[in-house]
Amino acid sequence: MPHLSAIADAIYRYHSSPLLSEFMDTVLARFMRENDYAPKAAYMLRARMAR
Repeated sequence: MPHLSAIADAIYRYHSSPLLSEFMDTVLARFMRENDYAPKAAYMLRARMAR
């Protein structure tokens, strides 16, 4: 049954992967932390990413 273990691994990997929204929140937080933005520019960037 080695072919079934590959399928099971793919299913488990899918369930443990982050949601797209969580991934985008992580990317945005890292981007905001690494770049210096004025408060208004940071607010506008967050609003743009929320869309």
